[in-house]
Amino acid sequence: MKRYTAGFLLCVTAFILSFSCVSAEQGTVVTLRENDWTWQGSSTAGFDGTVTFETQPADKILMKLSFSASPEATEQGEVLFYEINENKLTIRKQKPEYTYTFGDEKTISFTGNWKTPESVYFTRVNIKLQVFSEDGNTLYGEGNLSVSRDASEISNPDDGKFRLNLDLSSWTIWIFAGAAAVWLAAILRVIVNRKKG
Repeated sequence: MKRYTAGFLLCVTAFILSFSCVSAEQGTVVTLRENDWTWQGSSTAGFDGTVTFETQPADKILMKLSFSASPEATEQGEVLFYEINENKLTIRKQKPEYTYTFGDEKTISFTGNWKTPESVYFTRVNIKLQVFSEDGNTLYGEGNLSVSRDASEISNPDDGKFRLNLDLSSWTIWIFAGAAAVWLAAILRVIVNRKKG
């Protein structure tokens, strides 16, 4: 009985190892790295990376970018593909999703942009790239890029990375000017009354 049990365990182990080898042969490696990064509002933070297949899974794949930030905000900006294999995409094709058609290559290079919102107060952002089958039902692989600020970047008010946007419209300036005039008149009146006294 023990011999049958040992034989069964050996068969199961061999099956798992063979399955793992098949999975590794069809593995997908996704890399992401920051490139020309900025924390400035209403700007563009760049990143790039590669998708490498050991075995080409299909004629077409679907690549999807997603974005998250900490702390969360209603306006986080937009993340999109900018170049694929050093070919700049048209504005119409610069989106978070891209359907890629294979040639003979097994590695896809890309660049992307994070279109930052007007006010960037995030301490950390995360960009994820997922690679699917064309129909989106099979996930081949994914990669993450996490970029954090250090304390000096957050506290420095002159680097454009952490700031308070003030809307100094014309009516606001007039209100401040009027208030200043009232205070000045009050101070002059006190001075004049003291001299008379």
